[in-house]
Amino acid sequence: MEPLTPVQTTVFRFLKSYAKKHGYPPTRAEIASNFEWSSDNAAQQHLMELARKGYIRRAAKGIARGLVLLK
Repeated sequence: MEPLTPVQTTVFRFLKSYAKKHGYPPTRAEIASNFEWSSDNAAQQHLMELARKGYIRRAAKGIARGLVLLK
């Protein structure tokens, strides 16, 4: 398994924390808002890399909270 970059690690920790607190994962918009990114696409790119590296799985395309945390 590939290691995460520092930013990816921070994003993954946020996903875990959010899911633990709320009982479901955040949306791309919520991720972007948390990190003060101007675009949801930045969150999407990080999610794609986390999935590629095996840390999350996308449950289904088009589902707002369709993330499964694997690690």
